[in-house]
Amino acid sequence: MEIALGLEASGKQFIWVVKKRKRNEQEKEEWLPEGFEKITEGVCGGVAMATWPVSYEQIYTEKLVTDVLKIGVSLGAQTCDGIVGGTINSEAIEKAVNRIMEGIEAEEMRSRAKAFAKKVRQSVKEGGSSYSDLNSLIEELSRKSLKH
Repeated sequence: MEIALGLEASGKQFIWVVKKRKRNEQEKEEWLPEGFEKITEGVCGGVAMATWPVSYEQIYTEKLVTDVLKIGVSLGAQTCDGIVGGTINSEAIEKAVNRIMEGIEAEEMRSRAKAFAKKVRQSVKEGGSSYSDLNSLIEELSRKSLKH
């Protein structure tokens, strides 16, 4: 309820989509930190984000978004004893939404986010660093498999 109240209080337009849980969602491999896939999607999409870590490994992805890449704001859900999660009040939601949606700070975050998205797109297209690195890996694995 607090999320809805905070979004409404921000005065910004939004669409709330509730995702239907898939049956096999529990069988999902978890070799990446919780939430890392969503952060990657956000970076690739060039959007600013509000973070709310609800498990310990999410603290690292939050720090990546807020302190390293500087493309998001924290909802401040951590307590001084390091426990994450907990509840967030509507005021924190409203403040975070406004920080990423309006003002100079928001423009700077969105500009950085779009720049990262552009770098990602360039790296995965032919001739880009990720494209080249993946091809090098495939070639190396192919050479090793031919030796055996």
